[in-house]
Amino acid sequence: MISQKYLSIPSCLIASVLFTCSASARLWKNPEGTRAIEGEFASIDGKDIVLKTPTGKELRFALSFLSKADQELAQKLASDAAAKKALESTEGINIFTKFEFGENQKAIEAKVKTIKELKGGVAEALRGRVGLSGAYFVELDGMRYDLHFNFDQNDRLTELSLQSDPFDPGDYDTSLKAAWNRLRSSFVSRYGEPPENRQNGFPKRSVITEGAAMSSDLWQVGDRHLYLGTGMIEGKVSCVLRCSNKTYVPEDSE
Repeated sequence: MISQKYLSIPSCLIASVLFTCSASARLWKNPEGTRAIEGEFASIDGKDIVLKTPTGKELRFALSFLSKADQELAQKLASDAAAKKALESTEGINIFTKFEFGENQKAIEAKVKTIKELKGGVAEALRGRVGLSGAYFVELDGMRYDLHFNFDQNDRLTELSLQSDPFDPGDYDTSLKAAWNRLRSSFVSRYGEPPENRQNGFPKRSVITEGAAMSSDLWQVGDRHLYLGTGMIEGKVSCVLRCSNKTYVPEDSE
């Protein structure tokens, strides 16, 4: 019973108890304000709240057993935690801000060595043969995304893209779609709903062709356009994020 988990605390003692609580713990009270329990907010799981007591134990009970003010506080803490998790899970997207469109390849090659968020890399002896594309990666939402560069005929940077670890085409509507959904959810938490949705959701497998990417959602981040979608490279399918200073007109394929 929930009542057995609550501690009856006289109102005259609440102030002194609060004074002794740890910095992250507080007293959570019932609607009548007659019972309270000390704990640190852990999470909301469905209709339950989970608290961590000063002894390290977790207590779970219905959120409705709390006062309206404490329910609202719990919901806010859960929302803040979700936003923080989304921000952390997509922190690697900040890599797009490290480069300037129009920079030449030599400048880009020098810059990638100084960016701590980038992982991987290739030996100088191999750089000329394999180039920069795919040599470095970042992590987004628990997955590896290889960084690719597009240069124009004048050797100037025109676009950046991040491509997830590849999936077999047979996993397009299962594992790849699940990864796309997780990534999109994280981006919605980070940037809000995209102002443009091109494919009415997850791109259909039938529109994905070799060497092409299909954008499903578009966000504008500062002066740059961020496209989320899927693509196919060498027979494998991936989640693809493209960053450009241009807006592309939606077509059947890109």
